Amino acid sequence: MQGRPGLNPLGFKKIFHVEKEYYDTLQKIADITKINAQKERSIKNGYSSPVAEGIFDFGGLSFTCDTVSGTRTEAQKKDMNRIIASVEEARRQADYVLVSIHSHEMAGDNITEPAEFLKQFCHACIDAGADAVLGHGPHELRGIEIYKGRLIFYSLGNFIFQPETVRTQPADAYENASMPGTTMVGEYMNRRSREGTRGFVVQPNIWRSVMAGFTAEDGEITELKLYPITLNMQFPRSRIGFPSIMRGSEVLDYVSELSAPFGTRLIISGGTAAVCLK
Repeated sequence: MQGRPGLNPLGFKKIFHVEKEYYDTLQKIADITKINAQKERSIKNGYSSPVAEGIFDFGGLSFTCDTVSGTRTEAQKKDMNRIIASVEEARRQADYVLVSIHSHEMAGDNITEPAEFLKQFCHACIDAGADAVLGHGPHELRGIEIYKGRLIFYSLGNFIFQPETVRTQPADAYENASMPGTTMVGEYMNRRSREGTRGFVVQPNIWRSVMAGFTAEDGEITELKLYPITLNMQFPRSRIGFPSIMRGSEVLDYVSELSAPFGTRLIISGGTAAVCLK
């Protein structure tokens, strides 16, 4: 029996590319510390697969020697194949196909730049027949890409965001903060944010977003409009996180800036933005 609706994970591999000087240093450290001893023994005894050619395993992290340093990510094929098969089936059965993906991962240290594997995944979904991919997860806006005439939202940001007024927190949240499990949520939030001086509560980009309005005809999305919203960062904890229309073009200008690297143009007028689909 095939799986029913629920968790549908997309795993990915991460490979760190480093220049030869650093690559040689990692090998020396591994020799001195024996950090890979357990893994090497498991491979020798046939319980683990050998490391791929060109990859050096350093304590469970994958490194490769390159002329330029950086991090590359790639979606797991078995997960991609399973999800893409679902998209293809949806295409057979539906007039329009929307794919939703929750991903916090970023490229480097820039939260607004989607990880490489996420771009691969979104393109593959469009290739399989999706009309749009709707991303969320990083709690911030990311750029919009028009790929083969279809829409990719790498993140639409937050719509309703009220983490500080939930009734409970998971046990490990209190453990990480060295607080007893009987701690009240408000007290925990005050300590985590240092009385509202750090974290999401002081980051403006967390509290502004857009709503996307589609117009579709005869199996094609013909128009996309963006409506800027604010989650009212300035409100007290009891009321922060409720969306309302945001006046001015500040948010739309920001989305336009994030979308420019993908070649996407926005026409901003009258408090909304029309996305150029071609």
